[in-house]
Amino acid sequence: MANESFQDIQLRAANLAPLASEMDSVYHSLFKSGPAGDFITNIMGQETHYGSPVSGYDPANTYSMGLTQVDPVRYQDLLNDYASSDVYKDRINKVNEYMQSKEGYEDWDMTKLATITDGKYSDMSKYASDPLSNMMLTRMLLMKDPNPIPQDIVGQAGLWKSMWNTLSGAGNILSLIHISEPTRLL
Repeated sequence: MANESFQDIQLRAANLAPLASEMDSVYHSLFKSGPAGDFITNIMGQETHYGSPVSGYDPANTYSMGLTQVDPVRYQDLLNDYASSDVYKDRINKVNEYMQSKEGYEDWDMTKLATITDGKYSDMSKYASDPLSNMMLTRMLLMKDPNPIPQDIVGQAGLWKSMWNTLSGAGNILSLIHISEPTRLL
């Protein structure tokens, strides 16, 4: 990571830890979900170096959303699930209710984080690049897989590659393992 110190990476990752804990607590309380905060933080590290401009991450870009780089196809799947499944509608509404109870998030809605036109993001809400919003959204997307989130880094890297990056994607398992090293040393 050129022009970036190990301490800078650690600091950005550490700043995400309280949000990951909050997200884990909410999803456990609402859905009895196992922990996913470390995994989502590792996705953020892999996809955007925890929000570093050195990685090329720019929250104003509209080709993907937030620190986990949610693409429009994946977000459209969530919107379709919301429209067609009472289970997903209930889950999303429960997370919406929690987020709307937080100061500064009173108008938050997982289904209105972005607008998609012709398969591309055409507009993003003020919450689209917010790290807590991105964690809440990413956790909901990960709930499509009924298997528990691996708690070891090798298992997480494999799940990221198969579910998030896709097998034909440019990323590789070793890169996620490497980017997560600073967080494992905290």
